[in-house]
Amino acid sequence: MEDLSKRCEICLEHEHKYRCPKCGAKTCSLECVKQHKTRAQCDGVVDNTKFINRTEFHEDQSLVQRDYNFLTRLNRTISVQKEDVRSRNKRILTSNTRNHHNAHKRQQHGPPQSSQDAVQFPTVTKRGVIVRQLPRGMQRSVLNKSMWDKKLNTYVWTIEYILVDPESGEEIQRNTRNRVTENSKVNESIPHRMVEITKAKDETAELFCFLKLVDKPASKPEVVLLEKDKMIAEVLKEQIVIEYPTLIVSTRREVKGYKEYEEPQPEPQSASSSESESDSDSDSDSDSDTDSDEEEEEDDDEDQEDSDDDEKPEEESSKAPEIIEVNDQVITPLQIEKDEAPASPANPVV
Repeated sequence: MEDLSKRCEICLEHEHKYRCPKCGAKTCSLECVKQHKTRAQCDGVVDNTKFINRTEFHEDQSLVQRDYNFLTRLNRTISVQKEDVRSRNKRILTSNTRNHHNAHKRQQHGPPQSSQDAVQFPTVTKRGVIVRQLPRGMQRSVLNKSMWDKKLNTYVWTIEYILVDPESGEEIQRNTRNRVTENSKVNESIPHRMVEITKAKDETAELFCFLKLVDKPASKPEVVLLEKDKMIAEVLKEQIVIEYPTLIVSTRREVKGYKEYEEPQPEPQSASSSESESDSDSDSDSDSDTDSDEEEEEDDDEDQEDSDDDEKPEEESSKAPEIIEVNDQVITPLQIEKDEAPASPANPVV
């Protein structure tokens, strides 16, 4: 008689190959496993918290191995989580220190910013281009490979090119190129794949290249037309980019959904303003003439007053002068000094 303990408990035809980790049911194939889970409502997940008698450990040695695996897996999970916490905290501290250092060290470069912008976007100036740096780990920061190449003795940029349909404004292709030298021309830096796509549609098509401006709403993007014959260093000078520049490529100058940025021009002076300026100039000239005349008159008056002061007689004393009577005539000492006294009589009476 055959040993039924080796048979599959579901089909009872073949020898068992598998054993359910939860209830220990013996099965021989995938179909029998599915039938076992359906019949016994067993999910096959071991409940490590279920109480097991000590006698069962002697009968089934797999229970001991199961508990050992459970404790080993639990210890491994705790160790990995501790290590992850340490490494995550270290990265956070390193990133905060770097951002704080760059915010204070490089804040002097570029246009004046508010304190909030300086902390969020540390700004540096590279080859005359104002670059806003994103926190480490962000995709655009990771893709940025702009650097100084010692072998080429020049600066190489990472540039993102976006080919758009001028009629619909939809994106056709996006390509990010590394190691674009700053001495290369704009039309030569466009990826060959984009040139092939445009030439396949129209061999005589002309490509226009635009620089996408930052700090503009996504619903109303603005671009600046770049001259194709100029070098990358010239067209990017004094521009603001986030990590690296983004260039829009199209076969037409007017692209749907994109507005070309125009620099504000100074307002021309009108004729009335010029006349008012001339009148104000004439008024100022006349005022200056009158002021000079008044100054000359004041100088003449001062000279005249000085001459009058010189001609004025000496101030008389506030004391009453002494009076001398000569033959019933009153004579003062001042008159005697000026020889203005009358002729003395023959017999003066004092």
